[in-house]
Amino acid sequence: MARKSRIKSESVINNEVDQRYKTALYARLSNESNGITDGESMETQVHLLQQFVKEHPDLKYIDTYIDNGFSGTNFHRPEFERLMEDIKRGKIQCIVVKDLSRFARNYIEAGEYIEKILPQYQVRLIAVTDQFDSQKKKQDELVVALKNLINDVYAKDISKKTGSVFRMKQHKGEFIGSYAPYGYQKSEKNKNRLIVDKETAPIVKKIFEWKIAGLSDMQIARNLNMLEIMSPLRYKYEIGMVKNEKYYKMLWKPITISQILKNQIYLGHMVQGKSCKSLYQGKSYRSMSEIEWIIVKNTHEAIIAEDIFGHVSRILNERKQKYFNRIHTQSSVKKEEHLLVGYVYCGDCQHHLTLMRSGDKKFSYWYRCPNYQNNRERGCIMKSIRKEVLEQIVFQIIQIHIRLFLKKEVQQVQVEGCLKNRMDLSRKMVVGCINRIELFEKKRVEIQVSFQDEFLTLNKRTEMGDNGE
Repeated sequence: MARKSRIKSESVINNEVDQRYKTALYARLSNESNGITDGESMETQVHLLQQFVKEHPDLKYIDTYIDNGFSGTNFHRPEFERLMEDIKRGKIQCIVVKDLSRFARNYIEAGEYIEKILPQYQVRLIAVTDQFDSQKKKQDELVVALKNLINDVYAKDISKKTGSVFRMKQHKGEFIGSYAPYGYQKSEKNKNRLIVDKETAPIVKKIFEWKIAGLSDMQIARNLNMLEIMSPLRYKYEIGMVKNEKYYKMLWKPITISQILKNQIYLGHMVQGKSCKSLYQGKSYRSMSEIEWIIVKNTHEAIIAEDIFGHVSRILNERKQKYFNRIHTQSSVKKEEHLLVGYVYCGDCQHHLTLMRSGDKKFSYWYRCPNYQNNRERGCIMKSIRKEVLEQIVFQIIQIHIRLFLKKEVQQVQVEGCLKNRMDLSRKMVVGCINRIELFEKKRVEIQVSFQDEFLTLNKRTEMGDNGE
């Protein structure tokens, strides 16, 4: 009996392994969990997906992506975005979800991903409880479209009902935010009620004191960073309210100081409804005007007294008026276009570089790192570049790329021209060869005829000679 090749067997096994789909498990849960705690519901989802992958040998588990507390009405979810990045890098070939509503609830966007985007990357989508597999989707295209539409309508209905409940709570003075404002924490007995956070409330008081003492928002932020007092986001990270490690490096910023100094929440008043997002009305996220805010007074313990808050408000209004006066006096200054604003990043801290103007009469513009401007060496390394210099560099780079593109186009035209010339020359050579062949054939015929004539004449002479003898 012939011995089987071990190498060949191993090769077959390796090929079978390579053919398995590199699979991602995706689980999502919105803020409304229908009476089930987030942990239990999410755990159930993930367990279901893990079991499904174990039972299907053509799937190879790679990673799990979980968006807890995110709506399915859009795709702006951190873990979903990470999943898409891994797909683009070729790390994932298959997505497994509990059902299509976990993947998305927006009818149009869900169809876009299922019908166009995922097939473009050759990614398979499996919805376990819906018994949907994009690899076999032809049989269920109408069903999938209907499910997406139903999920979309359901999400809008939930949005309308939830919005009504939230507005009712806001008008009653109940706190509905995910996180308590800095200086407060949610009561353990009633999550819709705020109580003073003894750890951070003194910092809020100090911020107001420094403002009355004449410090700017930037100076206050620098003082807090120098004293190594945790910023609001860093504090949330330290106590486990947020998990992303990027918050560990968050420092105090002037905008954070400004928001604290203006917030009436520190007077003991509940201020909500500053922004709005209505799915069922088709409205995206937008800021509300101050007259539309929902303010209910004396709902919790105040951290700042009325007279101190009023004093700070007057300081802020005076500074605001001075700013507008300065802008008015400079209204004759020619407005300039700033083409690169929002596109320039710091190479060290990855923040957008801020365009700043220097000079009173003769203006010059500089791109500077805001992290350094706000926090000096604690934030980043000092760096700046003149607007004109950066724009000239970018312009030169664009010119280089244009020249490279045109050079490639010219080369393509030249190659095509050269090929055309060669083809024309080849055609001429072919025609010449055909003509020569025809000429040779004509000569051959002539020679053949001449030879035949001469041969006949010779035969006649031979015959005549024979008869004479």
